[in-house]
Amino acid sequence: MLISVIIPAYNGEQFLREAIESILEQKWHPLEILVIDDGSTDRTAEIARSLYPLVSVLKQQNLGPASARNRGLEKAQGEYIGFLDADDLWIPGKLTSQVSFLKRHPQIDVVMGYTQRLLGADLSSPFLCGSLGCALFRKNAFEKVGFLDPSLWFGEDADWFLRAREAKVQIGVLQKSVQKYRMHQKNFTLNKDLHEMHLPQILYNSLRRRTKKNGGIAEPLLSLFQEKVEC
Repeated sequence: MLISVIIPAYNGEQFLREAIESILEQKWHPLEILVIDDGSTDRTAEIARSLYPLVSVLKQQNLGPASARNRGLEKAQGEYIGFLDADDLWIPGKLTSQVSFLKRHPQIDVVMGYTQRLLGADLSSPFLCGSLGCALFRKNAFEKVGFLDPSLWFGEDADWFLRAREAKVQIGVLQKSVQKYRMHQKNFTLNKDLHEMHLPQILYNSLRRRTKKNGGIAEPLLSLFQEKVEC
């Protein structure tokens, strides 16, 4: 089964090579890797093309990570979809474990795994978060929920997962570390507060949608990851 991996990248030359190598180390075939160069002014596209001739590079003006991911979704051919930021890493075995989970549970459209923060050579304890990079999606999940909101430069992942719960998309959890989230001085979300991350707006939008749908009384959200948990 073809897996499409989408990497949004803005001036990502410092860590892009390691990110792509962590995908190739999954040893999954067939595999499609789409690097979406979101208006970079550095060597992002050059590095992707020169080091990895099988990687497809799509260039666009700087429209933000949600727009870049949507561009990848439009081009992706895989039955399964994965995302990885250009400065993060997948842990070996991620794809094999998550595909196996989805095969065992055909009613589930998204499977999450655990993330660990990477600071230098130090790894944090595993934790669960609504990150696109630690998930694997059936492509039809985006037919049910829609694409990411391109107006959100931050928090678009939280917004998508809330919309997924509102749409009753089933999300499972694999209790295994699958992603390393790299901490560095150029993190896109570094020093951003909740308002800058659009979280109050995202939560308000969810409340408004649920209120409108349910005749003026907001339908309570189910737990974000409540359907199936496996070790």
